[in-house]
Amino acid sequence: MFERLMLHGAALAQKAARARRGSLAASLREEVPEDVRVSEAEDEVALSGRGLKRRFTLDPELRWLLLRQAQDERGKAQDERGKAHDERGSAQDERGRRR
Repeated sequence: MFERLMLHGAALAQKAARARRGSLAASLREEVPEDVRVSEAEDEVALSGRGLKRRFTLDPELRWLLLRQAQDERGKAQDERGKAHDERGSAQDERGRRR
């Protein structure tokens, strides 16, 4: 019984991670310079391009873009955790009222 529950939870987590990677990649594709490629792998979103390390070091706009994306993603994750916590809390409140 618990195995099925754990498998279901793992499947939901993988689905959420794929959606988050897709969202991050799409957002980055809209904002990075044209010569920077954005690719998705199983566990990552990667940026590549000629001289990208040097450009990242020298170009504050590129650094800021990545920092802003990281902050946005962290905010989304916190919002989702908050929603899940609120949903669990309201379900527990409902059960308490029925008793």
